[in-house]
Amino acid sequence: MLRTVKRRVLLACTAGALAAMTGLAAGAARAAASDFSLMILPDQGEGAIYSFINSATRSIDMTMYELRDTTVVTDLVNREKAGVQVRVILDGAQTSVNSSAFSALQAGGVGVTYSSSAFVYTHQKTISVDGAESFISTGNLDSPTTPPHVTTAPSTPTPPTSPRSGRSSTPTSRRPRSRRPTATTWSGRPPTRRPVC
Repeated sequence: MLRTVKRRVLLACTAGALAAMTGLAAGAARAAASDFSLMILPDQGEGAIYSFINSATRSIDMTMYELRDTTVVTDLVNREKAGVQVRVILDGAQTSVNSSAFSALQAGGVGVTYSSSAFVYTHQKTISVDGAESFISTGNLDSPTTPPHVTTAPSTPTPPTSPRSGRSSTPTSRRPRSRRPTATTWSGRPPTRRPVC
C-alpha cells in the first residue's frame, strides 16, 4: 500500500512538473512573439535610439538623468521643428552636466524643464514616442565621444595600525569594496552569471 501511495505521488509530481514546463514553454513562446526588444549599449550603438526618436509623428516625452548626446539633442529639436510636441525633464541636481543640452533644447523651442527640487534626484531614463512606445534605459544618453565615467567607491585612508599586533586599531573599519562596472557602464558587458542548478 505504501508503494502505491508513493507511485501516485510521484506520478502526480511528474504530471505537475510536465504541466508547468509546458506552461513555461508556452509563456516563452508568447514572450518571444512580444513587442519587447533588448538593446545592449554601447555594443549595438545608439542608432536604434536615434531612429526611435525620429519615428515620432505626434509627441516625444523624455525624462533623463544626464543628457550629453548631441545627436539626441539635435534630433529632439528637429522633431519639434517638424511639428512634433517634444517635452523633456532633466534632473535638477545635474544642472552642470545638463546645462548645454537644456540651453540647446530651449533655444530650439523644445519644452524643457529641470525636475522639481522636491526630489533628491530624478534618475529616470525614459523616452516615450506618440504615447504608444517607450524606451526604458539604465544608462544616461552620453555622446559616444564623451568619456565614460565608471563610478567607484571613494578611497578611505588606511586606519593606523597598532604597534603591538600590526592590526588596525579601529576594529570596525573596513575597506570599501569598489563597485564593479555593470551592463550600463562603458564596457557594455554584463557580469557573468553561473547556473543556479
